[in-house]
Amino acid sequence: MITYTTGRPNIKRYILYEVFVVLCLVLILLICQYMFPEYRAFKNPNYLLWAIVLPSRLFFEIRRERVYEISFDHEKQLMSFSYKTWAFSKLKKYDLPYEVARVERNENTGMVNWFGPAPIYFSKNKLDLFEISRSKDGFTKADLSEIYKTCVGIYLAQKNLQPTS
Repeated sequence: MITYTTGRPNIKRYILYEVFVVLCLVLILLICQYMFPEYRAFKNPNYLLWAIVLPSRLFFEIRRERVYEISFDHEKQLMSFSYKTWAFSKLKKYDLPYEVARVERNENTGMVNWFGPAPIYFSKNKLDLFEISRSKDGFTKADLSEIYKTCVGIYLAQKNLQPTS
């Protein structure tokens, strides 16, 4: 059994950091509104739009599904995912059989090299199940590449193909 664990097991610190960032940005907008009333940019109520958008970003960040651990059991032919559907929910487990699993990684986009490794998408037949990325789940670059190599190795073993280097 091969197991990969996230580098960010406690999401509460990350959520508190996001709350702090959002509050700081909203405070800066409000301070600028009252300190510089002569500027036309702050007379326009567009800053209220930002005061709404920033907390909604926080809400969506809390609601994101996060994977904490991935296990590959070659004897049982299963991928096991430990995940949370909500930042403060209990840890859940999902088993995905090798024969119905599909794994994709789109490395053809130019922005991937700037922001880190491409996310890995796991699906069952054509139903998307999980997306694993460095920014969302906290896996390291090395772990993401090892997870993908393990998935490619499983695919090649099922098809009885030899890997090409």
